[in-house]
Amino acid sequence: MKSSRSIGWAGAGWIFAAALVSGQEAPRNAGAGAGFSEALGSKLAELLAQAAAEPESARYAPRMELQALSAAASAPAAEEQRALWEQELLGALPQTPAPAAQVALVRQLEIAGHAAAAPVLKSLCADADPILRDAARRALEANGSEEAAAALRQLLEEAHNDDDRMRCVHSLGSRGDTGATPLIAPLLESPDTALRRTAAAALGRIAAPEAVAALLQAYEWEAERAWSTAETDAGKGAEEGETRIALGAFRRDLAEALFRAMTTLRKEGRQEEGVAVGRRLYDYGEPPEIRASALRALVEIDAPSAEDLVIIAMQSRDSEVREAAIQSCRAYPGNRVLPNLLAVKLAQESPGMQRQMLAVLRDSGETTVTRRIGQLLESDAPEEVRSEGAEVLAQLGGIEAVGPLLERLTSGDRQIRRRTLGHFAVLTGEGVEAELLKAAAGGDPERRAAAVSALAARGAEGLDRRLLEWVREENPVRTAALEALTDRASGAVLSAMVDLCVERGEEEDFAALRSVAGRLEDREEVVQIVSGRLASAPAERKAGLVMALARAGGPAGLEFVKPMLGIADERAGAIQALAAWESADACPLILETAQSEATAEDDHVRLLQALARLLRDGPGLEADAARRHALAGLAACRRDEERRLMFSVLAGMPHGESAAALLLFLQDDSSGVKEEAASALVEIAGKMKEGDRDAANELLDAVAEAPVSDEVKKRAAELRGGA
Repeated sequence: MKSSRSIGWAGAGWIFAAALVSGQEAPRNAGAGAGFSEALGSKLAELLAQAAAEPESARYAPRMELQALSAAASAPAAEEQRALWEQELLGALPQTPAPAAQVALVRQLEIAGHAAAAPVLKSLCADADPILRDAARRALEANGSEEAAAALRQLLEEAHNDDDRMRCVHSLGSRGDTGATPLIAPLLESPDTALRRTAAAALGRIAAPEAVAALLQAYEWEAERAWSTAETDAGKGAEEGETRIALGAFRRDLAEALFRAMTTLRKEGRQEEGVAVGRRLYDYGEPPEIRASALRALVEIDAPSAEDLVIIAMQSRDSEVREAAIQSCRAYPGNRVLPNLLAVKLAQESPGMQRQMLAVLRDSGETTVTRRIGQLLESDAPEEVRSEGAEVLAQLGGIEAVGPLLERLTSGDRQIRRRTLGHFAVLTGEGVEAELLKAAAGGDPERRAAAVSALAARGAEGLDRRLLEWVREENPVRTAALEALTDRASGAVLSAMVDLCVERGEEEDFAALRSVAGRLEDREEVVQIVSGRLASAPAERKAGLVMALARAGGPAGLEFVKPMLGIADERAGAIQALAAWESADACPLILETAQSEATAEDDHVRLLQALARLLRDGPGLEADAARRHALAGLAACRRDEERRLMFSVLAGMPHGESAAALLLFLQDDSSGVKEEAASALVEIAGKMKEGDRDAANELLDAVAEAPVSDEVKKRAAELRGGA
């Protein structure tokens, strides 16, 4: 009969009974269901036999099934079923000789056992098998009955060695058994270190008044003993020194137990008792690590009563205690004294402590500390500390943060400048922008420029007008204003920048103009604005304006470039713009200009390079048109360097016309570019092979027969022989 592996409950029904006895209901009282009980016992015997089978890997499934049955029987509101299952388990124990099966039974009693199982489990704690003994003790530890607690206490009293005592103490401590306190407390004086430590931990978990008193008494005794040892053992050898370390270790164990007891006292609402323990451990004669832990525990158990200690602890000479005080400040939201006290001490601490203090100050949200943090930014603290200080200033906000952040923006490198501009972008507080405008209006030029950049980073309203005033000033203010205007690209800004370029026409003005033109999405607006001033602009400024048209691209701007090509004084600027044009619709005019006899050699090369760039990257150009432009460009070449450039373009255009043009150079005895033509043909053949294998192979054969390098021929042969 197959047993269910997924056991659950439906109301008060015992689901696994249906899996054990088909169609039979679970018993409703102790006298009913004899058939059911027999079937349950039979199934248990079957699973126990499997749980002791070989190999050991075969035991896993039956053990899991036993565990599922025990869990189902121990479900809430199922006491009748649990008691029945407990009796089956207890009844099976005397009839189960295999040790592995006995252990499996005891582990089920750990789940489902109660008062009835306690005597049996206690007797098994004396078994010769150590695994069974340990399983029985753990089952008693998990057993919630008073009988199980009494059994463990009796086992502790009857234990003949420290190992057994230690295990019983651990179980009693895990249960939080207050009745075991008189038995465990004397073990704090045991000569066995492990037993002492286990006793201390158990009493800390129990946390009864007597347990806490015993721990405190032992702690006092250890403290006096450690103090006495420190006085009398000074200068002694290593062996005595090790003894002192061991005593100190137990003192720490006792302190940890007392801290654990404080946690229990807090959970049980016994705050006053917990505070008394914490204040004793915080005594000024205690080691710093214990005082620091005591302070944290006191704040956790009753923060208001520990506020005076936190304030005093900030002045401690011990860094551990100061660190605990710093972290404890988070427990006092809305308290203005503690953050300001932290800020006063900020400059006095080590970098590591400063970073912790800054984190606490950030979380406090207290804006009155910004001046002190600003002083830290201007100190010689490590950059990582100053960087975190700047971030805290930005998050706290307020007018006091403006000055230090401006100073950092002025004196920092590019990375610091970028981060600080980000801080200004999020800086909040009344009067911040007014303070920045004041800083930008006059004073040190570097500081003014920093303020201009900060205002731009914040996206201040109505800033464009001021920026257009500042671009007419001297550097670095002008540079900062130009950068800001570039980021705030709009038609109005472009129009103002055109006016500035016509009026002043310095290179950085034109660079900013080109950047703004490139950022605007409406290309027609760019052409309209720039061309509107082109005719009346001084001749020496027209080239710069036309470069803005080149950045925008599009056919409309070309209409203003064409006539400039026929004017001697303006031709150079027009060619420069064509060479920088951003859209492929310039290709015909580029070709026309390149083919002209009037075009100088340097300009000719520049135009062909522009053509190649647009043919490779220019958007919106159809393949046939691009190929025609490339072939025309090849025909316009005057030198082999230019031909090599166009070969690289044609290599990306797999077509018979491209191949035919390249074959001419391969077959020309006087050609100096056979190698490059052959390489381009191999590339074209590779792209053509899927669609027209025969044509591709003809090209590869032509390369194989040409007077070119073995490397190119090898590539052709490999492609020829490939699939």
